[in-house]
Amino acid sequence: MPQIIIDIKPDGQTTVDAQGYNGTQCKDATKAIEKALGVTTKDETKPELSQSAKQKADQR
Repeated sequence: MPQIIIDIKPDGQTTVDAQGYNGTQCKDATKAIEKALGVTTKDETKPELSQSAKQKADQR
């Protein structure tokens, strides 16, 4: 099940983590959250970004 985890540290630093998404779905899912939070200072990608839904299903 896809989920988005938002971690807000005491100093105000925020991390948005999309889990369970394939390809660019994670970018689409977090776009509005990132916009609402303001300036993105760092954007890290996971290996899942290069996977399609079919590739992920084949791995199961």
